[in-house]
Amino acid sequence: MSIRRPTAGSRSRVQLRELFVAGAYDASERTNDRLSLDALLRVRQELLAGRREIEVMDPVTAARLLGDRNAILGYAESLAAEASVRRNSGEEAAAQRLEARALAVVLASSDSAVDAEIAGFVAGLRHRAGGIAPTT
Repeated sequence: MSIRRPTAGSRSRVQLRELFVAGAYDASERTNDRLSLDALLRVRQELLAGRREIEVMDPVTAARLLGDRNAILGYAESLAAEASVRRNSGEEAAAQRLEARALAVVLASSDSAVDAEIAGFVAGLRHRAGGIAPTT
């Protein structure tokens, strides 16, 4: 029996959930915005492992370089979390760009059509974006 080690993507997803889902981030308190943004950017940097060029690549190439589904979802979830922080700070245009990027990268992943978790994530982003098609 082999022991599976957590990937950078799965570790990043756990860290994001701890930061945002578990209640560490309170959208009603603007003082949390800077701390939350700094924390999620650190998580994203860990996930990207020094490959910052992924941030500016087209979605298909970015998804291919991220590789596994946890890395792709971790990256997309970090973009969506940043969008929430930006929106709370009154940066609506930045929030929409981040959500569109998250959606485009997830849709570019090869298994997006058959994965229920990815489908749920995409549906949530489309709902927040008002059905607007993604752009990079």
